[in-house]
Amino acid sequence: RKQISSAVQRLFLSWLLCVGYALLDEWHQSLVPSRHASGWDVLLDAAASLVVLVGLEGLDRLRRERAQKRRLAKEKAALPASK
Repeated sequence: RKQISSAVQRLFLSWLLCVGYALLDEWHQSLVPSRHASGWDVLLDAAASLVVLVGLEGLDRLRRERAQKRRLAKEKAALPASK
């Protein structure tokens, strides 16, 4: 059985929280007389949150890769020069 990466688990849990919040928001709107609930709003919120979360994950991955490259370059520069 293949393990799901922690990044995917974190992304999925964050997305579920966003969708849950969108559902609660629409339920709340259904209780306000001047507002109405819409399933389309939930779908739009779910799609937008997925795009944002994937983008943030990509930026975080890029940041970690750059930090690792800098760390490796620093370590390489600290090594004594070989003849």
